[in-house]
Amino acid sequence: MKASNVILGTLAGIAAGAVVGVLYAPDKGTETRSKLNDYAEGLKEKLNSFGDTVDKNVDKARKEGEDLISKGKSKYYAVKNEAKEAASEVKNSLY
Repeated sequence: MKASNVILGTLAGIAAGAVVGVLYAPDKGTETRSKLNDYAEGLKEKLNSFGDTVDKNVDKARKEGEDLISKGKSKYYAVKNEAKEAASEVKNSLY
């Protein structure tokens, strides 16, 4: 299971628990709505923060992957050129 799914599931469970708790609390309707709005704002902030963190991590992973691919290509072409030079030297030494 992916960590992001676990985190989202946990956040959803916390939010659902908070909503149910507020709805069953013996407060006036205006107080209940105010509490729900406060919880919703807090949840929005946490989700935005989580989304920003995910975006940063994805960008970092993408950059690291691109760097790794670039390094791999450079090494591949270097070895390929060395092999061509070695083959050319062998060919020249045989003639």
